Amino acid sequence: MMRGERAAAHPNSEALLALVDDESTASDEVREHIAGCPSCAKRVENFRKTRRLLQDAAGRNQRSPSDLAERALSRLRLRHTAIENVNELFASIFLLFVGFTELLTSKPRPPVTAPAPTPAKDKDVPRG
Repeated sequence: MMRGERAAAHPNSEALLALVDDESTASDEVREHIAGCPSCAKRVENFRKTRRLLQDAAGRNQRSPSDLAERALSRLRLRHTAIENVNELFASIFLLFVGFTELLTSKPRPPVTAPAPTPAKDKDVPRG
C-alpha cells in the first residue's frame, strides 16, 4: 500500500468515470475517497486527459461544413458530366442506327444520267 492511501476499497472505474463525465452524478463517498487517495485521484486525472485527447482528435478530424458541401458539389458535378457523356454516346449510337437502317431499307434509285448533248444548230456555229 502506498503512503497516504486508505485501506478502504477503491471505487471501480465506472464510479470514477461518473465523476469525469458529470461531477453531479458522482457520490459524495467517491469524492471523499478521491480527495484522500492519490492513486484514485491519478486515475481520474488520467481519465480526464484521455477524454481531452479524444475530444481534440475528434475535433481535428471533423471537416467544416463548407468542406463537406464542396465535396458534395464536386461529386455531383462529376456525376452530371458522366451522365452527359453517356447521353451523348447513346445519341450517337441512335443516329448511327437510324442512318444504317435508312441505307439498308431504302429503295435503290435509278442512276442519274446527264442529258445527251443536242446538236448545234447552224446559226449558232460560227463559220469561218
